[in-house]
Amino acid sequence: MHLARWGVDSDMESLAGLVRGTAPTPGVSFARAVRERRPGKDWARDKLLSMFTLKAHPEKLVILTMPGVRWVFEQHLLGLRDGEGVRDGRFRNTTVHAIEREPAIYSASLKYIPGGHLKYKHISNYLPYSVCTMWTPKVHRYYCGRVEDYAVHGKEVLDAAWLDFTGPLNRELLGCLPLLWNRVRGPLIVTALNARWQKNIDSRIQKAGGCAELLRDILPGAVEVARHDYNDGVPMFQTVLRREE
Repeated sequence: MHLARWGVDSDMESLAGLVRGTAPTPGVSFARAVRERRPGKDWARDKLLSMFTLKAHPEKLVILTMPGVRWVFEQHLLGLRDGEGVRDGRFRNTTVHAIEREPAIYSASLKYIPGGHLKYKHISNYLPYSVCTMWTPKVHRYYCGRVEDYAVHGKEVLDAAWLDFTGPLNRELLGCLPLLWNRVRGPLIVTALNARWQKNIDSRIQKAGGCAELLRDILPGAVEVARHDYNDGVPMFQTVLRREE
């Protein structure tokens, strides 16, 4: 994939069409399908934003997110915590690390990346598992890679992480999530499809009593402090996990 030649002004449909030789992934299919406002998603996102206002979290926030194409959560988060003050690359209240696995979505999202209108730069060979890594004055690092690889090989210590999936939990993610958990000092939020699990995962979810309950079981000391399930045509669960005090 040569992301630079696509440009940042291409639309999602065009970019997705450039992905040759592979079937549409769940992320690309989801981006193609979603066109209308999603009230459940908006409600669940607002619940998370309320957790990270300066009043609720006055300390500096280092957070990992999965922004999708339009960076809706990140734009609101930076507006709440930093306003228009971040112009010189000095992250005063909020440091955003973001990751996207789909090259088509990654390239399309560069049109909307916070701070991209000011300046941005490509960081060569920053991570071996990231096809591309970008920096802007408002986004410290934006990786094109898999969350599973970031969980295993990443080094950053985070104050929070929101893993916002469009598909269900899978075996590989469940296997490496405890490694990411060890680097998150505050809340770990997981949003995922509450259906269509792999057969071996389905039995584990049933035994645990649900997806959030399974995550709580595999993450040492984790307690669920909030739950925001919603349905915008498909059932989604969103759990907020913290370490037991």
